[in-house]
Amino acid sequence: MAIRKRLSWGVAASALGQAVQAFYAVGLVPFFMRSWGAEGYGRWLTLTALVSYLSFLELGGQNYIANLLAVHHVKGEVDSFRKRLSEGVSLFLFMGIAAYALVIVVLFAFVLLPWPGAGYLLATSDAWVLAILSAFTLLLAIPAGVYASAYRSAGLFVRGSLVANGTRIVGMGVSIALLYFRVSPVVYAAGFFGIGFVLTMIIVWDASRFIPGCRGLRVSLRAALDGWRHLEGSLHFWLIGIAQGVIQQGVVIVLSLFGSATLVAVYATHRSLASFSGYIGVLLQAPILPELSFLWAQGRLADLRRTTALAIRAVTFLTGAGAIFLWIFVPLIFSWWTRSQLDLQPALLAVLLIQGVLAAGWSTSTWSLLAVNRHRPVALWSLVNAVLTVTLASCLAPAYGPLGVAAACLVGDCACGLRVYPALAASFLEVPARTLYAQLAFAMLALVPIATCVYLASLALQGWWLLAAYCLIGVAAAYPAIVFVGWGFLDKDAHDNCVPSPVPGNVQEAPV
Repeated sequence: MAIRKRLSWGVAASALGQAVQAFYAVGLVPFFMRSWGAEGYGRWLTLTALVSYLSFLELGGQNYIANLLAVHHVKGEVDSFRKRLSEGVSLFLFMGIAAYALVIVVLFAFVLLPWPGAGYLLATSDAWVLAILSAFTLLLAIPAGVYASAYRSAGLFVRGSLVANGTRIVGMGVSIALLYFRVSPVVYAAGFFGIGFVLTMIIVWDASRFIPGCRGLRVSLRAALDGWRHLEGSLHFWLIGIAQGVIQQGVVIVLSLFGSATLVAVYATHRSLASFSGYIGVLLQAPILPELSFLWAQGRLADLRRTTALAIRAVTFLTGAGAIFLWIFVPLIFSWWTRSQLDLQPALLAVLLIQGVLAAGWSTSTWSLLAVNRHRPVALWSLVNAVLTVTLASCLAPAYGPLGVAAACLVGDCACGLRVYPALAASFLEVPARTLYAQLAFAMLALVPIATCVYLASLALQGWWLLAAYCLIGVAAAYPAIVFVGWGFLDKDAHDNCVPSPVPGNVQEAPV
């Protein structure tokens, strides 16, 4: 299967996965409200939020192990593939067992003893919900996530996504049925665990049929001890996630300290709407990363450079086009969406959209580094970005409120992202830094004619008519845009990812 075809199907599968997750987050709300009411649903959200922090124990292992497996797959090393996968699954399963034992001890203590500073005991039903959901995260989700990365590493990203999404869709039906019959939160949590268990079994069965390295998997304490050495590399993926979480949540906390709850709501609503343009990168990253791993493992550095340039142009251009759409669309629905309780702030929305477009370019430039485990400098600069952003937000929030916080995020991204990451990627790809910066510049330059047409249309049209005009402009610009991003940059004869080829370097290394 050619790379172009894999990417096309990969993007479609990724979009389906995002849609399924969105329905889980939004579509089930009416059923929760019908079954448990607002108070019961709020309690469920609180309990699931507490358990969500356990997912940090994944420690970046899924991405790191997946990159190692991709190299073994390309080189045809089935035994090494099986060994690395056994080490990864065993390591995170035994870590999950140890963590789960600690969780049970803590829950048992809180059932018998009052919460510190609260003066009341944890309800037995809540403890059961926490115990079941913790088991799902620690014993199923994290180890199964490492195992499922074998799909991506073997060039079967689409198949893995379809298997997971198909099972999740069935799971949604089960969830709706449980809520329809008004089961208790404990029963619903047990059903949630059951869905996860079935999904895990299906993935194990299906992967062993199509991926030779998944057959004969050995889960043992010895394999877990051997896999301990992979933590050094995986922790840097974990730090990237931590840094992103600090930026997302840290600035909100800062704003809440210096402003009212209304200002926090203003910033959160504007950021939520502006972030929709960033989903372009999310859709493309999942299917493109394994292709970058394959190209590196095959020694095809020239193709790796072209694919990185293509990704930067495509993601930046599409994100920019989405930002223009949101600039027109958000004012039309903001008042209705917030029930006229918040006012739209155009300056705040503009800063957030600009930040998103710039981030589309510099963050995409790091994909080649992430795909081959050269992610240590990315992790370190991500932490610097987090510290700088929160510090600037603390300085600007008292005087400028949400706009100051958004400006702090933009400055942090420019100083630690736009200035640094393309240069790091260029050094790895052995090209001048200006080459990658040029891809970002070209993509933004291609947005100028579209933005100009929208401006001219706005002189005569407003509201929904302007939005309709933009859609027509988008249709007219579709073909030139496809030509621009170079969708056909690879020959039709591009060989499959499983052809063994010399490896130009050790993907396990992560030099600064």
